[in-house]
Amino acid sequence: MGRWFRMIAAAVAMVAAGGAASAQSSFPSKPVRIFVPYAAGGGVDVLARTLGDALAQARAKPGSLSYGHAGTGTSTHLAGELLKNLGRIDLNAIPYKGGAPSINDLLGGQIPMSFNNGPESVGQLEAGTVRALAVTTASRAPFLPDVPSMAETVPGYDTEVWWGLLGPAGMAPDLVAKLSHDFVAALNTEPVKERLAKLGAAPIGSSPEQFDARIRADYKKWGPIIEAAGMKAE
Repeated sequence: MGRWFRMIAAAVAMVAAGGAASAQSSFPSKPVRIFVPYAAGGGVDVLARTLGDALAQARAKPGSLSYGHAGTGTSTHLAGELLKNLGRIDLNAIPYKGGAPSINDLLGGQIPMSFNNGPESVGQLEAGTVRALAVTTASRAPFLPDVPSMAETVPGYDTEVWWGLLGPAGMAPDLVAKLSHDFVAALNTEPVKERLAKLGAAPIGSSPEQFDARIRADYKKWGPIIEAAGMKAE
């Protein structure tokens, strides 16, 4: 099993939104201070300041900030909805037919921010046409070590994307074990790891039991988010 890193990207002149969980619906009742334990001008400082200039706008005008995503029910859509849920803010979700179209509108100034997977964003990041404000994994991404993780500002935020190998129900245990062994071995070869790294991904290589536990945990995690967002199969 491997994983992709996702990020919030914004055009240089635009802003992104986020926030910390609120204990009361009336929060904030006074100016909010965000303490950044790093030097001014660093990655975390820039993100914190950006998340702070957007929190006020999002709460003053609910739904006034929009974000692009790859389509209803996709992982990038879920990433935005999780931010809304944990940050207690109202963002307007704009669905696209894939990640590339959302990036195009981001570049054109049609939307202020977009949730995208790493592989489709790397080229634009290298060209300097978009700026990565945060990665949505619990920890920083190896290919973007200077970009903070969203969890550094919004505790508990994690939308790591993974891909895995599945087979039909009732497969013989010895066949499952053999396929898992061979798949993990292939993932950990240097050519594959190098290729994945260039695409903003990293191999995991979990066991069948670990993969099963991850699927079940994600089912429990995302069920309430999907229900709260009113997502329907299309």
